[in-house]
Amino acid sequence: FRITELVKTDYHLPIPRMALVLRALSEMEIESGVFVHDKFLGGNPFFKGASRLEIHSLEKTRMKDYNVNRWFRIRTGVKGGVGLPVNEKVLSVEVDINTIPEKVLDFDIEKIKDFYRNSLDFAKENFLSCFGESL
Repeated sequence: FRITELVKTDYHLPIPRMALVLRALSEMEIESGVFVHDKFLGGNPFFKGASRLEIHSLEKTRMKDYNVNRWFRIRTGVKGGVGLPVNEKVLSVEVDINTIPEKVLDFDIEKIKDFYRNSLDFAKENFLSCFGESL
């Protein structure tokens, strides 16, 4: 939080919005596309031959004292790095929690710390709710 303290204390700048983005990668036993197809698309034959699947979900919700946008993104087949091939067994899950742009605030240092603590717990709860296992 040293950068935050510098911005707030030394430069006296406002911090109008906050966000926490967590990305988890998991190598599946089966191809990640098969897993997503079966678990989230109900085996719909239209998507059976898809080489990549992505699910993006936005929920406008409340997290403790904060009105937030919660993006949940699931992607199949992820590259291992620049110039490396796509690994069909890798599943990428991203949880993006951010304060809503419609309500601009000025977060002080304690509110920033509080937001991050609550966001981390909220992201873990969302991941557990979606996949039945911990992040």
